[in-house]
Amino acid sequence: MLTISPEKFAENLESASASSLADGALASAANIILSTAGNELSGVLNTARNCLSLLSILIIGRLCQNLILSIKISIMIILIFLFVLI
Repeated sequence: MLTISPEKFAENLESASASSLADGALASAANIILSTAGNELSGVLNTARNCLSLLSILIIGRLCQNLILSIKISIMIILIFLFVLI
């Protein structure tokens, strides 16, 4: 999700903001991102990209396939934590 075009990312955020997945955690994360200023959002997303770079390693990728939540939901949950830390 962090490597798609800005337009597609915005579309995904809009649809995620109404989601009930993960007991509303996905919608909450999407709404936080949607309400974040552009310059701040850019920094947060860059930090998320750096933190999630391990997912490109094959072994980590295989482990992630075994998780109940999809990678997209996991990324959104990680972004929630990043926003809490900021």
